[in-house]
Amino acid sequence: RYYLALTRQLQGNHPAALEAIAPVIEDLGNAPELADALVLQADSWLQLGQPEPAIGALERYLTQFPRGRQTPRALSLSAVAQARSANAA
Repeated sequence: RYYLALTRQLQGNHPAALEAIAPVIEDLGNAPELADALVLQADSWLQLGQPEPAIGALERYLTQFPRGRQTPRALSLSAVAQARSANAA
C-alpha cells in the first residue's frame, strides 16, 4: 500500500496518495517503515496547500526518527510548512 501511495503522489494525485497512506501509517505503529510513510504524507499535504497536517506528520517523524535517513528532507518540508502556515495566519 505504501507503493500505491507513492505512485499516486508521483502522478500528482495527492488526495489518492493520502487516502492510500493513512491506513499504512495506522498499521505500522512505530515500525521503521513508518518514517517514509510520514514524509510521504506530509509532502502530499503540502502539495494540497494544507500545511497544518503536514506539520503534524513531520513533527511525529522528527520525534520518532530524529536521525532517520529522511531527516534532512523532513526538516526542509517542515520549514516550508511552517512558512506557509505563518503566511496563512
